[in-house]
Amino acid sequence: MKERRIKTLVPRLVGKGAEAELYLAEYDGERAVCKRRVGKKYRIPELDSLIREERTKREARILVAVKETGVNCPKLMGINLYGKEIFMSFVPGVLLREKLDLIKGKKLEKILLKMGGDLARIHSRGVVHGDSTTSNMMLDEKAFELTWIDFGLSEFSSSIEEQATDLLLLKKSVSPQQFVFVKKGYSQNNPIAKNIFARLDEIEKRGRYVVRSMAR
Repeated sequence: MKERRIKTLVPRLVGKGAEAELYLAEYDGERAVCKRRVGKKYRIPELDSLIREERTKREARILVAVKETGVNCPKLMGINLYGKEIFMSFVPGVLLREKLDLIKGKKLEKILLKMGGDLARIHSRGVVHGDSTTSNMMLDEKAFELTWIDFGLSEFSSSIEEQATDLLLLKKSVSPQQFVFVKKGYSQNNPIAKNIFARLDEIEKRGRYVVRSMAR
């Protein structure tokens, strides 16, 4: 078996979420990112270890599944279950959230169509992202390529409700005018898009009803 050469490049964090910490790393001589799930002191240690291990394995499987669809996402390079770590390819660029409103014309239309089409392909593979916002997409400004990141909340699911919720999260992260192109891109790449958009409408109506009821 080939020995894997792994080293952390910097001791400081380059990213931190509710569940995990991100470090720059080198994996087999390639630039990489190490995602390490940290323990929770409020959980029983044995249960905490099991939860983090299962979530690490699930995210690794999802990365492979999404990559198979042709959607740009980090490439799984390795997994360390003892350390609850995933090693992924480094993704260059900036968060799409920071640049989307600065993109104009045909370039904007292209990126929005791609966004919708990518999510449709992810859903068609039986995966829901769970946090499908422009904060979890990277834009390589030089190549003008979109890459989806952070699959920590993702699940294997073909539930129309969960897929519609994914779409709702994405809809809330763009303007109504921008979502027109996202919807077009999604519809072109998912044969059951009509069913999912119908459920999206239902979810939005439920939300409005709850808001009105609370205001009474």
